Amino acid sequence: PLPFQSSEHSLDVESTPASETSPSTSTSVTEDAPQPTLPATEENVEGVNIDQPQEEVIGFTEAPGAAQPTPMEKTIESCGDVSLHETGTAFFSDGTSGWTQQCSDEMLAANPPVQEAAAVYEAPAVQENYVHPGAYCSGGSGVSKRGVPMTCAPASDGRMRWQSA
Repeated sequence: PLPFQSSEHSLDVESTPASETSPSTSTSVTEDAPQPTLPATEENVEGVNIDQPQEEVIGFTEAPGAAQPTPMEKTIESCGDVSLHETGTAFFSDGTSGWTQQCSDEMLAANPPVQEAAAVYEAPAVQENYVHPGAYCSGGSGVSKRGVPMTCAPASDGRMRWQSA
């Protein structure tokens, strides 16, 4: 009880210059702050609410390959998780699921396809015209299947044969 009756505390409560200045300052701040903030928030909320229903949902709920994407009278609640679901998986507000172009675009943007998965393995350049050591030849140079450089030169029998270079 004594601290509430202290002269310091009652002076703080009764200090009118600060309380008279604050309302006029806070009134102008209050008038300024909501004007840019509230309309921007309302526009954003309206923009989101207006854009989604206006956007036509293109997709299907049948098995893949059983139907072509067509306009649907459905509302997308959420798109699938790129790490769990097939690209384009959509969950609708009525509890059903399916595929939509919108979710496909959204999921591809969130997780672009990995090049490694789509890349075709390319073997090192294959040389089909290998030379066979000891085989007859008519000149030039080549490579054996094991990658040994070979040259066409006279062998011990005097005939031209492939030999290690």
